[in-house]
Amino acid sequence: MLDILKDCGIEGCRPSGFPMEQNLSLKQHDTSEEVDGSQYRRLVGHLLYLTVTRPDIACSVNQLSQFFGNPRRNHMDAALRVLRYLKTTLGQGMSFPSTGNLTLKAYCDASWLSCPNTKRSCTGYYISLGDASISWRTKKQSLVSRSSAESE
Repeated sequence: MLDILKDCGIEGCRPSGFPMEQNLSLKQHDTSEEVDGSQYRRLVGHLLYLTVTRPDIACSVNQLSQFFGNPRRNHMDAALRVLRYLKTTLGQGMSFPSTGNLTLKAYCDASWLSCPNTKRSCTGYYISLGDASISWRTKKQSLVSRSSAESE
């Protein structure tokens, strides 16, 4: 993570307590200035790699990866905020303990029409065995339902 901060030239940045602002709405057709697409794709690629051991940034990185084609200043600022959050949490990450209880836990959630660009619903789940995460996923629904009766 320190190499990524240095690569972006923000190793002396102010840390952030959260990976993304609450209720931040990133849009595909944003009117802010364009940024270097290769630099944005490189940064988000680094962040995608980090999601293997840092599931706490997976949702934010998933949102950021939707703007590879035409990144704007707002998208880059949001990606840099994720880096600032990672600077705050350098010692954290996923670990797989060899001892402990083996209780299987599963959580799921859904949000109706949560994607502002496609108006699709998102679902997600998280499964752990004891204190070790073993599976998680978020997914946009393939169809858009206009009402709950239509989806049934």
